[in-house]
Amino acid sequence: MPSLWGLRLGRYDPTTSKPSKGWCNDVPYDDSDAEAEWEEYIRRQRSLESNQLDNASFKTEDASEEAIDNEIEESTLTSEIVSVDDDFDDEIFALTPETCPSPSGSPRAVLPKVPLRIFVATWNMAAKDPFAHRRRGQYIGDVLAAETLRELLPLGYDIYAIGTQEKVTKHLHAAVLARLNQQPVASLQNTEQMYQRLELTAKRRWLHSRRRREDECQHWRTYQSPNASFCCGDVPSPQSPGDTEDSDAGCSWWNKETGEKEIRGRGDHAFIRRKSTGLAVYYASHLHGQLEVVAAGLHKFTGSKGGVAVTIRVAGDPQTLTFVNCHLEAHKIERRRRQLDKLARALPRSLELNTTLAKCSDHVVWMGDFNYRIQVLEGSEVLHYLTAGRLQELHDHYDSMTEDLKHVPGLKSFREPAKWPTFYPTYKKVASRSRLPLSGSTTGTGRDTRWAQHVYQTTYREPFYKGGRVRERVPGWCDRILYCSRADSPWENCFKVEQVECSDSSLGRSSFGSDTVRDNYRALNDELRGSDHSPVSCTFLWSVQR
Repeated sequence: MPSLWGLRLGRYDPTTSKPSKGWCNDVPYDDSDAEAEWEEYIRRQRSLESNQLDNASFKTEDASEEAIDNEIEESTLTSEIVSVDDDFDDEIFALTPETCPSPSGSPRAVLPKVPLRIFVATWNMAAKDPFAHRRRGQYIGDVLAAETLRELLPLGYDIYAIGTQEKVTKHLHAAVLARLNQQPVASLQNTEQMYQRLELTAKRRWLHSRRRREDECQHWRTYQSPNASFCCGDVPSPQSPGDTEDSDAGCSWWNKETGEKEIRGRGDHAFIRRKSTGLAVYYASHLHGQLEVVAAGLHKFTGSKGGVAVTIRVAGDPQTLTFVNCHLEAHKIERRRRQLDKLARALPRSLELNTTLAKCSDHVVWMGDFNYRIQVLEGSEVLHYLTAGRLQELHDHYDSMTEDLKHVPGLKSFREPAKWPTFYPTYKKVASRSRLPLSGSTTGTGRDTRWAQHVYQTTYREPFYKGGRVRERVPGWCDRILYCSRADSPWENCFKVEQVECSDSSLGRSSFGSDTVRDNYRALNDELRGSDHSPVSCTFLWSVQR
C-alpha cells in the first residue's frame, strides 16, 4: 500500500520499494534529493511502526495494570471490611475480662462465670467488748470467741464483709478469723488457714494497669494512692473550719500498712476509749492473690459517725464491687437525710471519683446503722403491734425508711432485700437481756406473753452530762443493708441477693409473707445481746469470671 509520502514524491515502484517518476505527478522528479528523501521516508516509517508497536504494548500493559489494580482494589475493599469487623470485634473484646487489666498482666482465655457467695453483716456494738474478760479485759480466746459468733457467721462463704458501729474492741478480727477457720473434727489435721483478712489498701499494680486501660474500660473509674489509708480523728483537718454534716473536710489522710478503715471519735460510753465506725473484709484461701482492693476512703460527720467505703475486684473479671458502712444521725430527721445525700456524693470523691455512690462501681452494698425509727406511733403502741403478731403491718405502714428510699436523692437507686419473717425491729433493745423465744401470738397460738416488753426498752434515761432526763425511745429498724447495680453496666444481672429455703418455725401472721424461698436477709434477735442493737446480715451471689 503506497504511503502518502510516496504519492507526494511521485509514483511508487513495488519492485524497488522506491517512488517512480511521473506516476500521477506532473512535477519533474529531482534525482538529487531522492536518496535523502528516501532515507528520511524509511526513518519515519520505522519510527511510525515503532510507535504503533509501543502504543499496542502500552495498551496491553495498561490493560494488565488495570486488571491488577482492580484485583488490588477488590482485595483492599475486602481487607477494609475485615479490618472494620476486626476493629469492631476488638472494641467489644476490649471490654471482656481477658483483655482488661489483671494481676498477671498476661492475656487469658475466656473464663467461665463462677458464682461467689458473699456474706454481709452490720453490727452496732454499743461500745461493748464481747470478746474480752469483764475484769481483766484480756481476749477470751479463739474457742470462746468463735462460739460467740457462731450464730452470726455461718461458714462456707467466699467473702465476708462486716461493718461495725460504736466498736471499741481490739479483738474483733481475731474472733472473726477464729470462727471462720473452724473446721470439722475430721479435717483438723489440715493446718492451712482457710480465711484471711483483706488489707484495705489499693495495690500499685492495679493503679498502673488501670491507667493503661482507662480509655478502653470506662466502667473502671476508681483510683487510690498506692500506700494511702484513711482515718479520721476527733479534730477536723486544717481545711475545715468545723465538723458539720455538710462539711467535706474532717478527714485526715495517713499512711499505714494495716488494712483497717475506721472513723474514730468519742461519744456516749466512749470517753476514755474512742469508738469507731469501721469496715473489714475477709476472704477464703482460694481467692488468695486474686482479690484486689481498687480504692478505699471515708467521710466523717461528728464523733464516730460517717461512712467508710472500699471497692474490690476479682482478677480475671472487670467488675467492681463497693462495700459501704455508715452510722448516721439518730433524732434529727432532716439532718439524717442531708447526711445520706452527702455520703452519696462525698464517698465517691474520697475514692477520687466525680460521680454518685450508686454509680461509683458496677455493684454497691450499703450497710450500717441508718437510725431509722418507727414513725407516728409511740413506744407502747409499737409493743402492742409486736405482741399481737402484726409485724408486717407495722413495717409497711410505719417504717420511716420506706419514703426516703423513694425521695432522698442519695437513696433512690438503692433497694432493700425482702426481710426474713422474723426480722423484728433491731433497736432499742434491753442490753444484756436474757434469751427469750419469740413466742405467744407470733407463733399463732393466740397467747399474749408480753415478750416484747422484756426485749425492747421504750424509756431511757440520758447520761448525766446530757441532763439525765428520761426520754422515750421508739423501736425501729435502724440497722439495714441496701444494694444496687449500675443500670448502664453490662454486668447489671451478675449480682443478686441469695435466696434460701425459709424453714423458720415462727411463720404466721407476724411474717413478711409466707414464701418458702426468700431473700436471705435476717436480723439476729437472740444472740450477741450485750448491745442494744441486733446484728443484721444478708448474703449475695456475685457471678465473676475466674
